Amino acid sequence: MKSRRESGRLIARRIVAGAVTAYGLWLLAVHVFLWTPLLRKLINEHQQTVHVDYHFAWSLFPGRLHASGLVLTVQDHVQQFRLAIDDVSVNIVLGQLLGRTFHATHVRADGITFAMRRRLAPGKITQDALRGLPAIDGLPLIPKMTYDVDDRIPDERYKLFSVWLEDIDGRDVRVLWFDKLRLEGAAQVAGAFYLKPQREVFIAPGQLRIASGALHLDRREMVDGLQGDLEVRLGPLDPRDLTRERFARAASLSTNLDGHLRGLELLGGVKGGAGTAHVAVQMRKGRIAEGNLIEVELGRTSYETVKAAAVKLRIDEKHARLLFDSVSAPGATLKSARLDLAGAPPDLADLKLPESVALDLKDGRIDDAAALTARLPEALRLSSGHGTFAAHLEGPTSREEGFVNLTVEKLAIDARNETFHADLTLNAKVAAFDPQRGADLSGTKLSIANGGIKRDPAAREWWGRFLLPRAQLRFRGEETFDADLVADCRDARPIVGLYHRLGSLPGSMRKLFRMDGLHVSGSAAAGRNWLVLRQVHAEGDGAEIRAVFRRQGADEEGAAWVKVGIIPIAIGLGKQGKGLHVIGPGDFFTERQAALGRAPALPPLRAEPKGRKRRPRANPP
Repeated sequence: MKSRRESGRLIARRIVAGAVTAYGLWLLAVHVFLWTPLLRKLINEHQQTVHVDYHFAWSLFPGRLHASGLVLTVQDHVQQFRLAIDDVSVNIVLGQLLGRTFHATHVRADGITFAMRRRLAPGKITQDALRGLPAIDGLPLIPKMTYDVDDRIPDERYKLFSVWLEDIDGRDVRVLWFDKLRLEGAAQVAGAFYLKPQREVFIAPGQLRIASGALHLDRREMVDGLQGDLEVRLGPLDPRDLTRERFARAASLSTNLDGHLRGLELLGGVKGGAGTAHVAVQMRKGRIAEGNLIEVELGRTSYETVKAAAVKLRIDEKHARLLFDSVSAPGATLKSARLDLAGAPPDLADLKLPESVALDLKDGRIDDAAALTARLPEALRLSSGHGTFAAHLEGPTSREEGFVNLTVEKLAIDARNETFHADLTLNAKVAAFDPQRGADLSGTKLSIANGGIKRDPAAREWWGRFLLPRAQLRFRGEETFDADLVADCRDARPIVGLYHRLGSLPGSMRKLFRMDGLHVSGSAAAGRNWLVLRQVHAEGDGAEIRAVFRRQGADEEGAAWVKVGIIPIAIGLGKQGKGLHVIGPGDFFTERQAALGRAPALPPLRAEPKGRKRRPRANPP
């Protein structure tokens, strides 16, 4: 009996001794593997896509690794990134190293910095493109995109190392840097990440909890006091031949963030814009889900010469509203400007215009028309004037309706060495507006009072009432305006005065063509650097005028047929037939009209399908 006990103890001691010896040998082997270049060589040798380094590492149990100063650098022909961790404990699946996969589970990390940048094609490497990108140790300063035979290798010859991190729990996240966007502060990260260079990327999910942080863009601080949660899911996604639709369908996002905006200077030309922001967004496979809310409230904001006392933005999944309060520009002020957009929740894979739009400009005042129009083309500048304006548009994006009302008193404009002055009232009817195609302004009315030419005191009480039965504005290609006109005026002084000023009508004859009670009809078209008056027909007080005019660049041609009582004459402008024509005036005018009046009328905007028609909320006065 005693010998059996001793035999059992001996066997137990041998087992323990063998286990201790095996454990000791394993400790020796694994630390030789960790403390010498063997592990680094296994991972880093013969490939440039994945590089692992660390200051010190140890392991007390098989597969469980502790390391300090861990640095993981990964690159392919599209992107480069560097992950640095002060202290980390992981379970490494050692057997997968031979299969060229760095697979770590139960990752517990402390002190994390991450930097990622996309590689740039040679033709896109500029100072602006490089500004704000992170520098990555061990890689060239400029992330130039290069291609070699490994970029399109077949699967059977694929030998690049893959990175697979599971069950990540990272504390003390200090820096997260994505291209020009950098987050600094105190945060925690969790989730899983897989990258097979040039083949597959998978984030399932990546979770970030920010206790306090600051967001930078192009090395300038955009947001401080940032806090909240963010979760990202991406993939599995093959980066080869990536399209926007494929990326959107592989991406999901959830955020609940609050922060203080430092300003909008990074938008270019914008000044001010400090305020608060709340972002709660849910996106599933590129589609915005319900329950979203983005709210931004900014203080004084300006863009070039336009200023707003406050700016508010509110977006949910189906609506967006942008509101500007107390807007001012040189020479004008506006109580408020509001833009509303509505439609189905956005889909990043299939972006579409909003289904409906509403725009309101309320209580606008013009204090100095000269200052307001100082930056417009010279032909559109005003010398003086003051007044009011308002506008409203509402309806489907492709066919909005509304009005623009404008009243200007003591308006003055310089043209052709003349100063024209008047009180002007514009009631522009917007029968249809499509921001991509154009506008139908048919029905627009214009009234002029107390008008005339400054040098002609007798003409300073001229008046006119104008109607545009047809008016079309086009945006596609070359901007073009085409309209028909009907008007009733006091007399023809401005028309005849223009021809006289150009030296084509003797002063003795000008007195014959006052044409009190003038009625005018006509048709005209204009584009960039050209103008065509197909025909202007004016009658009044026993006199009649028909005129045609064409301007192309600096070249001008025109003709007028004038009749007082039974005596007709014709007047020519430009190189062809310039001057007074007494013999055969009708033939001369008909010939010039055929040559100068060619400009086919634009068709109206295509009507919407039959159905209920949305009308503006308010009617123009």
